[in-house]
Amino acid sequence: MKSFSNLEIEGEPLEISDDFNLDTHIRLSRSVIKNDWKEVVEICQENWEALNIPITKSLDTVLHLAAYNKKEDNFEPLLNKLPSEPEKRAKVLLLKNTEGNSPLHIAASVGSVKMCRIIIDRIDSKTSFLSACNNEGETPLFKAVLHGKKEAFLYFHSICGPREGYNYFTRTDGETILHRAISKEYFELSFLILRMYSDLVYLVDKDGKSPLDVLASKPSAFKSGSDLRWFEKIIYHCKYTVKFSRLVAYLNSQVINLVLLFICSYQLSLLISETPTCTRCIHLSLLSE
Repeated sequence: MKSFSNLEIEGEPLEISDDFNLDTHIRLSRSVIKNDWKEVVEICQENWEALNIPITKSLDTVLHLAAYNKKEDNFEPLLNKLPSEPEKRAKVLLLKNTEGNSPLHIAASVGSVKMCRIIIDRIDSKTSFLSACNNEGETPLFKAVLHGKKEAFLYFHSICGPREGYNYFTRTDGETILHRAISKEYFELSFLILRMYSDLVYLVDKDGKSPLDVLASKPSAFKSGSDLRWFEKIIYHCKYTVKFSRLVAYLNSQVINLVLLFICSYQLSLLISETPTCTRCIHLSLLSE
C-alpha cells in the first residue's frame, strides 16, 4: 500500500507516517466531497496527520476547505488532536496552498473571527502567523480588509495594536489596506482604518497613487452627475479655504466622514469662510469650475 511518507509541499517534506495510507486519503477526500464533516472530523481525530494532506489540486488541506466553507462548528474539533509540540503544531497550521494562503488567510477572508481565534489561540508565536504572506504579499489582516470583513480586521487589530499593525498593512505592489478598502468601496471600513492608522494616508503604491487618489477615481463616492474635476484639483492644488457645506453637497453620504478625516489627516484647515487664507487649504472656486 502506497504511503505519503515522502510527500513534499513547496520543497518542504511533510512528516507523514506509514500508518497514514492512500485508503485513508481517499476516504478523507470523499468525505469532504460529500460534505460529511462529521466523518472528516472523525478521520482527523483518528490521525492528526490527515490535516497535512492536500485534498485539492490547489493543495488545499482539510483546514483550508473547512475555512472556505466556514465550518466553524467543525473547525475546533479538527484541531483537538494536534501534537503538543509547538513546531509540529505550527507547521500544520501554516501550510499554504498554491496561492500561498494558509488556513488563517482563508478564515480572515470569509470573516470568521471564531476560526481566526481558534488558530491564534493554538500557537506560541503569533507574529509568525500574522506576518505570513501569500503569493501577493498579503497577510491575513490584509485578506480580511480585501474582502470587507470588518470584524475580522478589528480582531487582528486587537492583537497587533496600533504600532505593530503597520507591519501587516502593505502588500508586494505597495498597496495598503486603505487603498484596497477604498478601491472596493468599503467606505465604513476605510473610515475605521484611517481613524486607527492615520499615517496610511501618506503611503503610495508602485504607481505613486495615494489612498486619496483612489477615492477621487471612484464615481460612486460622489452624487450622480457631479463633475469630479474639482476633487482632483483639491488633491493636487489645495491652495485655499473651503466652505464645508458646499463640499458636502458633492459627496455621497457614505464618504462625507471619510473625506473629512482625510482632510484632518493632511492637517488642512477646514474653515467656514470663503476668504483665501493659506496655501494648504481648499478654495470654493475649485468647486464651482
